[in-house]
Amino acid sequence: MHWQFLFRLSLDSIYFLLKMVNNDNICVLNIPGVNGLGVTVGTRDSGKKVLKGLDVDFETVDVDNFNVENQERVIYERALKCFENNKIGLFLGGDHSISYSTCKAFLEGCKLKDSEGVLIVFDAHVDLMIPMKNPTHEEWLRALIEKGFDVENIVIIGARKVYDQEKEFLEKNKIKMISVEEIREDRLGVFDWLKDFCNGKEIYVSLDIDVIDPEFVKGTHYLEPSGLSVDEVEYFVEMFGGFESLRGFDLVEINLDKDDGNTVEIGRGILRRILR
Repeated sequence: MHWQFLFRLSLDSIYFLLKMVNNDNICVLNIPGVNGLGVTVGTRDSGKKVLKGLDVDFETVDVDNFNVENQERVIYERALKCFENNKIGLFLGGDHSISYSTCKAFLEGCKLKDSEGVLIVFDAHVDLMIPMKNPTHEEWLRALIEKGFDVENIVIIGARKVYDQEKEFLEKNKIKMISVEEIREDRLGVFDWLKDFCNGKEIYVSLDIDVIDPEFVKGTHYLEPSGLSVDEVEYFVEMFGGFESLRGFDLVEINLDKDDGNTVEIGRGILRRILR
């Protein structure tokens, strides 16, 4: 019954979040990384602003936005240290290009422990354009797949904008997707399916703020209508926070140049579901 799953989720959430605080096994990195071909510069300092006011220690990763290759390497190496030290990595962007490096580190961390990792991506876009040498926020996921992340272990949630070449890649690789409509029709059923999908595997969740409907979120570059509500996103974030196998989480694409003040606060509320 669904109430049994929810009851279990509640117990797991309390246990897991207390464990994170008491055992100091959480690594929070502010990553001011951008590689969005000039359109995502406003995301650079959003992580620091979101973290301001939260009672959490964090480290800012020193990156050079004008040397993308070096930026990519620095982010990867610092994220990998989190996973090598068996800490839960929480990464604040920046734009979505940072996830290419943090997810590569997550994948390497899984290999070191001989475990299997799954990637859950919340995004209005699928980010599967043909990748550049140093992937931008529009093709980071495809580049990650080409580097060896198993498509069988990827789920994209909430995507509404898919270009033709991305659609072809999705269909060819049979990448799993969950639509906004499916969540609206049967949220608990989606919860059950995700729980089964993640069972026995390490979990990384990547959350682009534009998965939320523009009615609630203005502070991001690409606004796509008919998105998830804040409540729906927080529900799933709290759900994943209840899984002991959560190993990584990133929040990206909050653009301070476009924010009316509300988007940062929404981002802060999402993080509270992980940190408290």
